[in-house]
Amino acid sequence: DPEMSRGLGDVYKRQVERHTVENGYYCVVVFSLNGEEFTLCVGIYDTVEDLPTRQYEKNKGPVEEYYANHISHYIMGNMERNTAVWRNGPTECSLHGFLSPDTLKRMIDSIYE
Repeated sequence: DPEMSRGLGDVYKRQVERHTVENGYYCVVVFSLNGEEFTLCVGIYDTVEDLPTRQYEKNKGPVEEYYANHISHYIMGNMERNTAVWRNGPTECSLHGFLSPDTLKRMIDSIYE
C-alpha cells in the first residue's frame, strides 16, 4: 500500500539487533527496499552527556543539512551509499544504504508524521 509506505514502495524488515551499552542501548534494524538492504541505527542513552562521539565516513564535498521537525539532519555520501545522521536529545539516529538523498528526506519526514 503506497500510503502505508509513504510512497517508498515495499519496505521489508529483515533483521533487528539490540545491544545494551553503558548508559543506554543501541539498536540496528536492517530493511530491504527494492531489493537493496539499508539500515536504521538508533542509540538511546540516559542523558545527552552519555551520547558517544561518532565519526561517519563520507565522500569529499559538503554535507547537506536538512531540517525536519526543528531538528538538523545531515545527509552525506559514502562511496555509492548515502547516510543521514541526526540527534534529538539523548538519541542519535542514522540511516545508511543505497538510498538517494530525496528518499532519505522522505524517510526522515515520515518519522515525524
